[in-house]
Amino acid sequence: QFPSRERCRNGPSMPPNRPNPDAGSAASGNAAPLLALTLTLALAVALGLRAVLSLDALAPVVATLMFVLAAATGCAALLLRKRAMFFDLAGLLTFIGVFISIMIESDQMTRLLTLSEPPE
Repeated sequence: QFPSRERCRNGPSMPPNRPNPDAGSAASGNAAPLLALTLTLALAVALGLRAVLSLDALAPVVATLMFVLAAATGCAALLLRKRAMFFDLAGLLTFIGVFISIMIESDQMTRLLTLSEPPE
């Protein structure tokens, strides 16, 4: 039951019963609605927190939110079939979180830490 020599010379081919590893990649176009939904959810949470938190504390909280969403998406990638799409989305959310973290000024963090003095 070995493949014929002609088939071997033309290169390897996947058996018909094996799934295509690229079938669930983000390049298939299915990741765009999921990305839009995730970023819309993050924006809604950030706008809701804006009324509760000071503007100095908003950027660190949003960066942490991006990292939490990336971790949740990575866990979903381990459980679901379209792993490549979810891992791509988790990587993008991590990249956005790192970018937001880079944009936080060191003076802003100093102001946050000095404002929260412990009670006497």
